[in-house]
Amino acid sequence: MYDTPAQTPLHSYARSKLEPMLGQLGWIVSPSDTAVALGLRNDLIETLGMFGDEATLRKSMELFAPSAAAGPQSTRRSGRG
Repeated sequence: MYDTPAQTPLHSYARSKLEPMLGQLGWIVSPSDTAVALGLRNDLIETLGMFGDEATLRKSMELFAPSAAAGPQSTRRSGRG
């Protein structure tokens, strides 16, 4: 469906379903998070970013831009950094 008329509404629909899931899970890793929760958080952030979710893109830049400037060793997945 890449680059077809259906892509925009599909991305919009996916964002409407995935945004609440990330909202419930949150951006911050908890010591009680399971491996499933860690993986899901990563997948939600990645997918929402790929689908152009503005809030996710802004939050990603806010969280990861400072550590990216410090070098690749300083950035870890799931906001652990």
